[in-house]
Amino acid sequence: MKAAGLIAMTIATATAAVALAQSPDDLTVEPGRDVPATIEGQSVMLRVLSAGPDRLVLNAQTAARLGLKPAVLVGRANLNVAGRREFEGRNRPADFVIGGIKHNERVLWFPAAPAQPADGTIGPWALRHNRVTFAFGTPDPTAVRHDFPMFGTVDTGSVAGYREATFGMGVAFDLDDPSPYPRASAAAGAAIARVYGGSLSGPSWDVEILFGIMRPVRLLTLERPLVIGPLRFTKIAVRVRDRID
Repeated sequence: MKAAGLIAMTIATATAAVALAQSPDDLTVEPGRDVPATIEGQSVMLRVLSAGPDRLVLNAQTAARLGLKPAVLVGRANLNVAGRREFEGRNRPADFVIGGIKHNERVLWFPAAPAQPADGTIGPWALRHNRVTFAFGTPDPTAVRHDFPMFGTVDTGSVAGYREATFGMGVAFDLDDPSPYPRASAAAGAAIARVYGGSLSGPSWDVEILFGIMRPVRLLTLERPLVIGPLRFTKIAVRVRDRID
């Protein structure tokens, strides 16, 4: 069983990159690239998420194509966000193979949810590989490699730890999110603003948090940058309250 996943970021410089040794039960994926797999012997393409649900979630159309039916016992898998029922779902145990390794886990699908990338998604903690690496950045042999070990469980998602002298937090790297700003919860945004200085400005706008579910954020501009490895952030989209909270 793996101890952690890994985010591997490359930044082009004049220093040669050092690659991690790979073993047969390691899996390396890149943002936006789907991974071939089989479910009950039938071919599918899956998106391995660096942030998001870790359990195998299929699009409803894919579940129908594969002929999957809910389990007779415990066949429901409803999705609640902030105590509110968003989608009624189904689940069943299934055999699937991804990255050359066989799994037998529950597969979930939500008939009313919008389609997700590929035929469905899965996260690193649902995989039985020794190590799952998400590689992003400049594909350059002269790049410097920065590794961010990830921690979590199949029920919590993946975070990388960040800590400085007086401040620490968990950071999720959502490599499939095209948003122009990193996002923070209201509590994390307030903590960041206390340490780095900053203020909210401008009107709120909606961002997707999961399966087409939208929530409002506002722009936080920092007085000094938040630096995580080679990444520097001066503007963060911070979650604000709405009628659902």
